[in-house]
Amino acid sequence: MNLQSYNDQDLVKLYITGNENGLQELLRRHKSKIYTSIYLLVKDQYLAEDIFQDAFIKVINTLRSGRYNEEGKFLPWVMRIAHNLVIDYFRKEKERQLLRVLTEWMYSICYTFMMRVQKKKCFAIRHIKI
Repeated sequence: MNLQSYNDQDLVKLYITGNENGLQELLRRHKSKIYTSIYLLVKDQYLAEDIFQDAFIKVINTLRSGRYNEEGKFLPWVMRIAHNLVIDYFRKEKERQLLRVLTEWMYSICYTFMMRVQKKKCFAIRHIKI
């Protein structure tokens, strides 16, 4: 069966009915464009690959659960999923960065406090008359 002549909607229907080749053709057809759009945003090959994989996991889960809206076009729908995953990544990264800064700041305060306490103890010990 030559799937290259099928449009995206027909390939989606084919996949939903159990033919894995439908999804394989969709992947072959759109992989480069989706991956490139992710890569241009994250500028990291491995991260782009991870997000691409996550996007297709969401696509598969949505198609299998019957929640895919057939009115829309397949490629823009997948691109939106991928874009949302990139946004989610940057949000989480921003939160992690803030947490790192706060942790370093708290460590610095604790260290400064401990050093002051240590100096006072040393000063007190040196000035104890025996």
